[in-house]
Amino acid sequence: MAHILSLDDELEMGMLIDLVLYRKGYDLTYTDDSFEAWALLQTQTFDLFTQDLMRPDIDGWAFYERLCADERLQHLPVMIITAKARGDWPLDKTVDGYLTKPFGPQELLAVVAKVLRERGIAVPTPQSGKDAPQPWVDPRKKETAPLLAGLRSANPETRFWAARDLGLLQDVQATDPFDKLPWHLRPGQGRAGSLLSLLDDADDNVRWAAALALGRLEAPPAVTPLGAALSDEAPLVRMMAAHALGMIGVAEAEPPLITYLETHLDDQDLWECLSVTHTLAQIASPSATPTLLRALHHPVTEEKHMAARALGHIGEPALAGLIAQLDDTDPLVRQAAVAGLAQRPRNARVVQPLIAALRDEVPDVVAAAAFALDYLKAAPALPALKAVVAHDTRQTGDGTPVADVARRAISAIEGALEEKQAPGGE
Repeated sequence: MAHILSLDDELEMGMLIDLVLYRKGYDLTYTDDSFEAWALLQTQTFDLFTQDLMRPDIDGWAFYERLCADERLQHLPVMIITAKARGDWPLDKTVDGYLTKPFGPQELLAVVAKVLRERGIAVPTPQSGKDAPQPWVDPRKKETAPLLAGLRSANPETRFWAARDLGLLQDVQATDPFDKLPWHLRPGQGRAGSLLSLLDDADDNVRWAAALALGRLEAPPAVTPLGAALSDEAPLVRMMAAHALGMIGVAEAEPPLITYLETHLDDQDLWECLSVTHTLAQIASPSATPTLLRALHHPVTEEKHMAARALGHIGEPALAGLIAQLDDTDPLVRQAAVAGLAQRPRNARVVQPLIAALRDEVPDVVAAAAFALDYLKAAPALPALKAVVAHDTRQTGDGTPVADVARRAISAIEGALEEKQAPGGE
């Protein structure tokens, strides 16, 4: 049976893909979390990976590039499922297959089968799908008791999937009476108590699955144990512990995260640093500003951008530092700073530095500034954007004309102005 991993932040889309493929005899694992997708790719075997592009945690193309750079995953066929038209993709990106949303079940099945056949992977016959032994079960609505029993299995694989599925359950009050109690009164028999005990499991994969599940449960009692897990011997456990702390999102999680990032910022382990920085963005505490400004100089581009986004979420206390980075000698730092400034509300303090960045000597920085001004719908930027369209003939690193990015920004800003000025507009 072909085993497929699907990454899509739209829950209903993920469920649709799961249902359609399961009924045709495929085995699909769905996740809406880039960090979990990466951990699964590192620890499980898949015949196909499908992913979307517009993601709230890690940029879809950045994820794809890291996958292609991993020697263990270079053989894995990749299929893009996205609302972006093929013509809007970077020119240097090639994948095994793609679907543009919206699409129908038959389109999905056809592209999946084509990609697998081209790689010599067996495709289920119609009969095997028809005679699937069990009906499809929404992973959010599984029974709690069997999963809690699975946590006690001698088989690490059983414990792993039980821990993962416990974190996905919805409406747990209907099946787990212990979770009705206040946190400080809940005995160990409930989901959170059982998962906490697995942070000491002998199996690395069980530990990271338990950490992720505790994050999804947003369990405050897990903050201290997850902070301790930042020192775990397994990189995936450390990555997921940091990610889980961000999901819980309490101020108590911040000190160990800042300490960890300061200690490991010069390391090349991208995913650990990304998860910590992403978490600091979710907590959005001003005290993280100095560490995140230092993270703008991380050796890996994705970490620079994640740090800039985190600084953008922090807001006013971080703005001066972000604006100062627009004068950095490293164009990747300047580009990241532009992206971070785009996270802020529309105001002159943000818009004017972005307009100045339209005169940068590096085309990628200019394009990033135009895109940010498009996102902010910054009307004061129109004259400068029109100057870019008239005079800038360069292309970005992926072959996109800088003038095209500026032209799209002008169109979006003028459209927003017309809508605002129309009767009934804001």
